[in-house]
Amino acid sequence: MAGGDYNAKHPQWGSRLTTPRGRELLKAIQAEHLSHVSTGEPTYWPSDGRRVPDLLDFGVVKRIPLRTLHAESSLDLSSDHSPVLITAHSKILPQPCPPTLSTKHTNWEAFRTIIRETLPLDVPLKTDGDIEDYVHQFVHIIP
Repeated sequence: MAGGDYNAKHPQWGSRLTTPRGRELLKAIQAEHLSHVSTGEPTYWPSDGRRVPDLLDFGVVKRIPLRTLHAESSLDLSSDHSPVLITAHSKILPQPCPPTLSTKHTNWEAFRTIIRETLPLDVPLKTDGDIEDYVHQFVHIIP
């Protein structure tokens, strides 16, 4: 793992824009099958009010699963850059499962049959009440 101030901006690791150095670093990362680890938050805080904070500090890793790494910004400003703390865990960190409306066990053919046989599909839905009644029927027939 190599971390530091790369002075290479690219949205891939959370910078606001892309610089030529950022483009070249991304090409090198991809060519060498590396990965980047960043907080996604600004790490550079310019003293010049005309400049905008941006992300310049991050880590580059090889053969370390990203699920075992966690990057966070330190609020201890030691310069115009926020230190980035990268923690490597010996176990894979649990990833929250995204919410889904079905599972791999959903029997869609049975669902279609229940809907076809139980819910009339030729109902005019002209008012809010019609729609609410129909949705109420639909919700109550789902097993």
